Amino acid sequence: MVIDSFVADIKSFLLSAKAKTETEKFSVCSSIYSRLAQSGSDAPDNLQWFFEHSEALRSNSTNSVTVSPEIPESELEQLRQSYGKLVDALLETELSQNLDVCAYYKRLWDIISKTPSLDSNDAKVFALYYIWIDTRTPYYHLNDEIDMSNEEFKKRSISLYESIQKARFILNTNYFQQRTSRASELLYLIMQLNDENDRIVLVAHILSMVSLSPTLLQETLDAITGSSIK
Repeated sequence: MVIDSFVADIKSFLLSAKAKTETEKFSVCSSIYSRLAQSGSDAPDNLQWFFEHSEALRSNSTNSVTVSPEIPESELEQLRQSYGKLVDALLETELSQNLDVCAYYKRLWDIISKTPSLDSNDAKVFALYYIWIDTRTPYYHLNDEIDMSNEEFKKRSISLYESIQKARFILNTNYFQQRTSRASELLYLIMQLNDENDRIVLVAHILSMVSLSPTLLQETLDAITGSSIK
């Protein structure tokens, strides 16, 4: 259960904090970790709340309070060298299990707070920071995947040749002035297909096309979901 006082405290902190550099973000995590460590059995729920709401709160920050870096960039890099691969490996293990959300955050808090190899307060704060800036945070439980053979994928790809070509054109043309216009064309193209598996194959090709451009992928997804309209 998320503690109301924790939410109020973190909201106030994040809505005023100016944290642009990586060392400033580390300092934010230092403050958050201290609060989490004091919240006892509610820590996993509070961790979940922080990860799920921090980005939106920071994007609306007044930046009225500058967060002073607690460590220099050289020390943060040293922490990255010492613990980065370990934290990545621990995170990968949990993500690969597709746990339900509550179970995931309970495991994640145990990793951050109880992993023996994270043997100092700075190491624990680094783990929180490193997971926070990971693009797979916040976490979502995924539905069971659809099992499609390579042969079926190839056959459907051949039948969808024109749609795949059009998707490539939509992604690369300079005609669109707004991301939402490009996204609406892609969404319309996808929704024209009546068969769900055909839609999945087309989306797979679209993802492949933009895999070399993470910015384009994020902009397209933002526009489709309406989370970043410009």
